[in-house]
Amino acid sequence: GNVEYFILSGGGGGGNNQGGGGGGGGYLTGTTDVSSQAYTITVGVNGAAGYYPSVPATDGFSSSALELTATGGGRGGNCSAGGDGGSGGGGSTCGGTYRAGGLGTAGQGYDGRGWSADPDGGAGGGGAGGVGVGVQETPGTGLSSSIGGTSVCRAGGGGGGTGQGGTECGIATCGGGNGSCNGAGGAGTANTGG
Repeated sequence: GNVEYFILSGGGGGGNNQGGGGGGGGYLTGTTDVSSQAYTITVGVNGAAGYYPSVPATDGFSSSALELTATGGGRGGNCSAGGDGGSGGGGSTCGGTYRAGGLGTAGQGYDGRGWSADPDGGAGGGGAGGVGVGVQETPGTGLSSSIGGTSVCRAGGGGGGTGQGGTECGIATCGGGNGSCNGAGGAGTANTGG
């Protein structure tokens, strides 16, 4: 028979302090034919946050069902480029060197943003609904689904941390965690792929 599916992976961990935001989890939805058999379902969890300057964040973990895989979100950079994933993590600059955002996976999410400014700082992660718009710390938004009966926005990217002495920090939506405003960043919302 034909079934509707919604598969969401874990979001990437964000970089600490002036780090890049984690990418939103890979987001897959659609319909597919199934047969009368057992299917293995794997639910991915979010990646771990990094700690400035030497402990990198980790990518989110992938989820799979019905022979389809949603790729885990890319990690946010800690003085490094963002990680590739379902949506890419944001890049983070130390010492004024440009760091690129990670690449998103086609059909699952968007690229993270790169950081090109001086002073140092972190860029927003990509989301399932797009790349961030505006200041570089702003992350991408997610997508809404009503598969559970109520519309919920999920798989938003994490906000980038403000540069040294800066006043901007990325404000996330759709489950993503806010960027650090000269302190600790916010965690993503549970079960949203942010």
